[in-house]
Amino acid sequence: MESIPTTRGIGEGIARRIRSGIALFADHHEGMAFLGGSGAEARYSVPSRSRPGLKRFVRLSGEGDSCTCPDFSCSGLGCCAHTVAAMIADSKRVEHRVEARHDSRFGEMFDLVEYRGGRRSRVVAVCLSYNDALMARMDLAGFPKAAA
Repeated sequence: MESIPTTRGIGEGIARRIRSGIALFADHHEGMAFLGGSGAEARYSVPSRSRPGLKRFVRLSGEGDSCTCPDFSCSGLGCCAHTVAAMIADSKRVEHRVEARHDSRFGEMFDLVEYRGGRRSRVVAVCLSYNDALMARMDLAGFPKAAA
C-alpha cells in the first residue's frame, strides 16, 4: 500500500501551494534565477506555470516573503507556489566566504565558510598565515559536521 502524505495541521490552501511549489521547482528549476540579496534576504525570478514566458519576482525575507503573482496578494496566506519554489532553490544555494579570526596560539587565521541559503552552514577549510604567506591549509570537507 502506497503512503499518502498527510496535511494534518496545515490548512488545505497552504498544503496545496506547497505541493504546487514543489512541482514548480521540480519542473522549472533551470528557469529560476537568483537576483541577489544579502543576509537573510534573497530575491528570485521564478517562471509561471500557467503562463509560459512570464516570470514572477519573489523576495524571501525574515520579515515576510512576497511575490508579484495575483495568488500571493489575494489569498492572504503569505505563500504561493512561487515562494515555495524560491525557498527550495534558496536552500540549495551555496556561497563561500573567507572570515578572518585571531587564535592565541597560531595568530592570524582564516576560515573558508560555507553558507547555504544565506545562513552559515559549516567551516570548509582553515588556513594559517605567517607574514602574509599561506603556511598551512586543512580541508574539512571530508570531516563530519560537529554536533551543535
